[in-house]
Amino acid sequence: MEANTWNDGYLTEINYTYGYYTNLNPLQAKLAFLQKQVQFPAKIETACELGFGQGVSLNIHAAASKTAWYGTDFNPSQAAFAADLASVSKAHIYDDSFQDFIHNPNLPDFDYIGLHGIWSWISDANRQAIVDFVAKKLKLGGVLYISYNTFPGWAAMAPVRHLMAQHAATYGSAGHGVEQSVASALEFVEKLFATKPTFAAAQPLAVQRFENTKTMDKHYLAHEYFNKVWEPCYFTDMNNWLSQAKLTFVGSAHIMENVDAVTLTEEQRKLVAEVKDPVLEQQLRDYMINQQFRRDYWVKGARRVRAMDAIKELPVVLTTPRVDVPMEVPCPQGKANLKEELYAPILDALADHKPHTVGELIGNQTLGTVWQAVCILAGAGHVYPVAEADADVKTRCNMLNRKIRSLPETVSYQASPVIAGGITVNEIDQLFLTAEGKDCAMYAFDALKQRGKRVVRDGKALDKDDEALAELRERAKQFTEKKLPVYKALGIA
Repeated sequence: MEANTWNDGYLTEINYTYGYYTNLNPLQAKLAFLQKQVQFPAKIETACELGFGQGVSLNIHAAASKTAWYGTDFNPSQAAFAADLASVSKAHIYDDSFQDFIHNPNLPDFDYIGLHGIWSWISDANRQAIVDFVAKKLKLGGVLYISYNTFPGWAAMAPVRHLMAQHAATYGSAGHGVEQSVASALEFVEKLFATKPTFAAAQPLAVQRFENTKTMDKHYLAHEYFNKVWEPCYFTDMNNWLSQAKLTFVGSAHIMENVDAVTLTEEQRKLVAEVKDPVLEQQLRDYMINQQFRRDYWVKGARRVRAMDAIKELPVVLTTPRVDVPMEVPCPQGKANLKEELYAPILDALADHKPHTVGELIGNQTLGTVWQAVCILAGAGHVYPVAEADADVKTRCNMLNRKIRSLPETVSYQASPVIAGGITVNEIDQLFLTAEGKDCAMYAFDALKQRGKRVVRDGKALDKDDEALAELRERAKQFTEKKLPVYKALGIA
């Protein structure tokens, strides 16, 4: 399409996936601010998401918190889906362009602005519109979350992406649809690698990532690789953009990346310590871990604070069944082993899935040691900070969760008033939740049949009814014993 059409080169022929992104949750941002001992807003009363896609994150955050959430996405079909969810979440939905949104008279100033997976796929004019919006609408002391593709992590794969996009632009036809264009481009690159090109020998990581790409959802791939604009950037470039809005970098939204003990080697930590410039330091870190996708928190007016008292009083909750928490976590260096003598008492204290302050978890350890452990567990997705929820928030979450479970689309998330955000709940578990006192295995069996879906075990679809029902009964047993207590504690069941 021409650049002057309404979508400005951004792919709109195929809708974005129904994803939820926990880094957009302001309560998650508070963890990074505490890690870096930077002042976090006393209250997040107003928040905004730019380019919300299907609006799953936006609506979950609106339902699960006391915050008034606003957002825009210029794809009208996505905005319509988001608006349907907003009928119960009470989010404020718009389909304005970024350039128009800044002039919307109905918008307040914001304590928090977030955008996920947008920056790398839009024009410089749209990037400038975002920067201008943040400069005008983010309050002093306000927080920005932004994610983007970055170098050096994309250096190996960028030529492969270029070839796939070029193939789609050359051979993709309007009559065959975007998914077919994506599939054809993947097949074309696979044929290239079969010829053993010198590029593949020089860039083995590109071959490995391409193999992973072939298994991904075609809707996701279309938006990730096949937009007209696709521009990873360096952290220094992002700093140049956001300095126009007077923003200062705080820390990574991937909480574990702020813990050097599991992110960098000893030699790397020594080199980082020699660097006194914070911008150069972040760029250096990206080279050390071959960063491909940054998720960052920024603030308008950074103020250093003594955070240890606030850390001690921070309530957290375990969202994974205790027996399912592994004693190792993935990290940039591979995997980090969790010391049993430190982590077992913490996890045992949290095993009731009720809120506990960090101070309550100290035992015979130091506050600093326990805080680092909590951050690592949070970074691995097992522990979340806890919010204060009133009756209205609980009601909205209940209504939104029921609505999500009734949708023809598969949205694999539910809203929790306890963590002011979302938790992954797969389709079968959602059916078990919906059964409400009935034989949940039989209820799920009938519902899946009506949807034309089959039960899958170990990657294989079960064609026989008796096998499928037996599998569902085993899953229902695990659901009742392990998952349901967690869902109840999180206000989902």
